[in-house]
Amino acid sequence: MTTYLKLSRLSLEPERAESKALKHIIDRHQNGYGVLEALLMDDNIVDVFAISNVPVTVVHKDYGRLKTNIILSDEDLTEISLRATTFSNRSI
Repeated sequence: MTTYLKLSRLSLEPERAESKALKHIIDRHQNGYGVLEALLMDDNIVDVFAISNVPVTVVHKDYGRLKTNIILSDEDLTEISLRATTFSNRSI
């Protein structure tokens, strides 16, 4: 919620394309899996491996195992793990 307050301080106009893109990114970080959201939405990615402070690795249907330029901190990984358990209604 504080992120949206910061947006209002920037006085971004809602109809501008940049504003919509920025709001989409913020929403993805607040309500989704953050930087991993795009990877998880890609139908060609069959697996994602994330270890803190190590580049995230994905398994692509056509290209196999690939390293990304995404590095998650301990805090990021904990938050994403908690979101995954909340979305799946399961515990760790």
